[in-house]
Amino acid sequence: NGLGFRHVYLRHREYIKHNKAPKYIIFSIDDFGLMKGKNLFNEDQFLPYMFGNRCFRKHLSEVGSFSFWDFYIPSIRFYGRRDAIREAVKCFFGQEEFNPERKNGYIVHDINWTGDLEKALLNMGGSIEISNDPASLELFNDFLSECFEKHIQVIFVNTPEYIDGQLFVKNRDEVIKVYKAFAEKFKILFLDYSKDEICYQKEYFYNAQHLNRMGAEIFNRKLVSDLKNTNTIHGIYASPDSK
Repeated sequence: NGLGFRHVYLRHREYIKHNKAPKYIIFSIDDFGLMKGKNLFNEDQFLPYMFGNRCFRKHLSEVGSFSFWDFYIPSIRFYGRRDAIREAVKCFFGQEEFNPERKNGYIVHDINWTGDLEKALLNMGGSIEISNDPASLELFNDFLSECFEKHIQVIFVNTPEYIDGQLFVKNRDEVIKVYKAFAEKFKILFLDYSKDEICYQKEYFYNAQHLNRMGAEIFNRKLVSDLKNTNTIHGIYASPDSK
């Protein structure tokens, strides 16, 4: 959530290291995923996995506030992070409160249109142009190669964005072409909802990139139906509670 691919990949590596490889990965593509991020969203999420991890050091050292010593001196990475320390102590004594924001990966935002798009256009002085990071492109290629070798089926999903918001990135078509090229190279199913009827109805969004509860429930039923119809994922079904 809120991360570029280089940092998504760190989470993927940790998952594969400690768990059985998944049969499928549904990869939600976006305009900014292959950029070189300047900031690290929610730094604390990486704290439990950093110590002595060279891959983490390689991809985290350029962003965030981590230093060389955070990766190699035990516990120093927690210095000054009061919330993280508090949660770590609770976990150690088995007193953590298990009240996750997400249920099976799903989180709902029952919010009406916020006007974030208008504010962004005003602050940025209009639309912007995206430049992909060569290191992220190389790593993304390695990730897809790894999935191919491990027989993990990747599915690209270009999720709905409000149609006016799609104009925010000047070279959006060029960015999407990069993903389409990867899809062709690795024989990946590409489900593109960028021109779906949902994208033309503001009441389904709370900002240009994010669906609200009503939009998410409509889209998720549509996605499950399309996955069934393409015979891509076996054993899934659409139910009134599908999220």
